[in-house]
Amino acid sequence: MKQGIIETISVRHVGRLLKEAELQPHASRYWLTPPVDEEFDAKVKDISDLYLTAIERAQQG
Repeated sequence: MKQGIIETISVRHVGRLLKEAELQPHASRYWLTPPVDEEFDAKVKDISDLYLTAIERAQQG
């Protein structure tokens, strides 16, 4: 309605559309507010190091 796509829509109809599309926004964390993971950088480094090691081993033959 705010975007001018439709004039009106009921809450019930929105609920039916979400159910039909199998969407449950109330049951998921929003992507804009991910959980804080203080070990994120360390995890990324571990994974990156693993990839680099795999590439080096593949090049060795």
